[in-house]
Amino acid sequence: MRLLTNQFGLGAVIMFSTKRKHRWLNILDGRPGLVIPVNLLEGRSNRHVYVTAFCSMVAAIIKFVFNSFTTTTATPWTGTLLTLAFVLLASFAYAVIVMAIDPPIPILGYPIGLIYSVLILTLSISTIAKCAATFSPAASVLLQLPQFCLFYLICWFGYRLVKEMLRLRGVTSYDSSPLEHVPIEVEYVRRKLRRIETKTSSDSSSQQTSKVVTFIRGLMYESDPTFRYSTRMLVTMGVSAVCIWEVAVIAVTIGVYIDNSLHDFSNVVKAGVGGEENENNSVSGYLINLSEWIADGVPASYYAAAIIGSFIIVMHLLHILSSYRKHMKRLYCGDTFFLPREKAGPTGIVMASLRYSGYQIAYILWGWLIVFFVLFLVFFGLSIAFHFDLIEFVGLLKALAPSIVFGIIIFGGQYVLVRLVFVSDKGECAYINNRRLFHVCAFFLFFYNTLIGLFSCLRRIVTGLVLGTLLVDRLDRSTLPRGWEGFDPGFKSYVGFILLEHMHSNPYLVTFLYLLREETAKPEERQLEQPVVLQSDSVQFVGLRSQRIRNRWLVAYTLINNPSLLKLRDRKVDKMEQAMLLVRSISKSESGRESLSAHDVEFTTDYKPA
Repeated sequence: MRLLTNQFGLGAVIMFSTKRKHRWLNILDGRPGLVIPVNLLEGRSNRHVYVTAFCSMVAAIIKFVFNSFTTTTATPWTGTLLTLAFVLLASFAYAVIVMAIDPPIPILGYPIGLIYSVLILTLSISTIAKCAATFSPAASVLLQLPQFCLFYLICWFGYRLVKEMLRLRGVTSYDSSPLEHVPIEVEYVRRKLRRIETKTSSDSSSQQTSKVVTFIRGLMYESDPTFRYSTRMLVTMGVSAVCIWEVAVIAVTIGVYIDNSLHDFSNVVKAGVGGEENENNSVSGYLINLSEWIADGVPASYYAAAIIGSFIIVMHLLHILSSYRKHMKRLYCGDTFFLPREKAGPTGIVMASLRYSGYQIAYILWGWLIVFFVLFLVFFGLSIAFHFDLIEFVGLLKALAPSIVFGIIIFGGQYVLVRLVFVSDKGECAYINNRRLFHVCAFFLFFYNTLIGLFSCLRRIVTGLVLGTLLVDRLDRSTLPRGWEGFDPGFKSYVGFILLEHMHSNPYLVTFLYLLREETAKPEERQLEQPVVLQSDSVQFVGLRSQRIRNRWLVAYTLINNPSLLKLRDRKVDKMEQAMLLVRSISKSESGRESLSAHDVEFTTDYKPA
């Protein structure tokens, strides 16, 4: 309660440092105002700090939820409301740190964030000390390990506070160069406008080498300095990773307890059947052997499932980041083929975007539990197979072996026949050769393929079960077939999230707005000496002092490359067509500048768009 009181007091200080913009501006000089904790839609600055702050919240949220479940309540409604209240209190407790990262008044916000981070870290250390006295010390430290992210926040707040104090004293100043304020999206568009040089080689060995290199590069992550992951995506992945860490630590702690309990059970069984003197008895020896196998096999399967399951989920998190970047780039280029056919409306997109972070974290937790349970069953089954003689299973395999072998032979024979006999150009063209033989084979293989289809259906079912189990946490891919994605709420939330981000952070839109702002800026604020350089294959616009001259050349260059735009201009196009012919002749001649001065042509710029 004392922590919440301090939080409300420090939060009120930050809110009173902000003014309202629209309502009741004459009351208290427009204070207090609404402070945005974090911009998860368009913000790209201080992303690592926000990720650290959110990760430090996970342990507290889990603790509050655990306390709500362990607290006895009169009715289920009271328990649910208590859980929601605990989560809301945890969010309030850490809201001050998040608001202090980008405060309205830095010299006031940074000290508040520093003091509050130190306060929460002190409380976390005291909690670890109390839990270590009644619980496992190692487990207590590992469970509270994400709280030590506050060390980084303390160092960051201290650094920014010192830097702000030096700036106010005039010792240092922020770099005000034009390049500092150029968005990263402008650099992305600039790179897209550059010419891509491709090298062609006729050597077959080099082509094979290039295919191998391309395949290897496809498996590796390729960095792109012009693309920045959104704050929301990084925060979601960071919190998911911390949740996996917390669940894995809890699972290992439970596994240690199960291991000790099973070994105690094995010792009890040995003592109950009479010890080593009765091991020669068949029943006693079987019971002792079974208890030892359970005491060794179950913990081994448990630990293996927990470790491998955690590794699989972590790899899924990295792959989700890669898929997010790939999908965003495809949306930038106008490619929406991977999206569902039925597009959601604006309300559905915004609602799905709000759900995405929570859905992704919840699906990650469920995915870990499902993968862990399936892997545990697989490893436990393998331990049974290696420990006991499964004569019935071996007999079943012997009975199915002829069908499996002949099915493989028929399938492989069809592939070889199609590849070498029926398909033209060694498999490069689908045009059918030897059509008479093709019709004969299609008749005689009609019922053979029916028999093979029985086993193929089983393979389809098993493949769907395996992929559906392993990819249940992947919201970037729908577990339902094409056309049924609307029944997948997780995939719908991901689609809404990337669509909303695409609408608000499209690099071409951001670049257009940036150039528009530069064009409409005041003359003293406009950077004419160092304008933004946008290059194409043959033209570079930079350093032109006269805005009118540059506009004329831009219009002429655009109409030369797009002659169909001439019909959309609301003026007589004779002069422009004459100018286009002149510019084309100039580009072909070696003395372009002299020929341009010799002609008296007037380029007009006061055109109206269609």
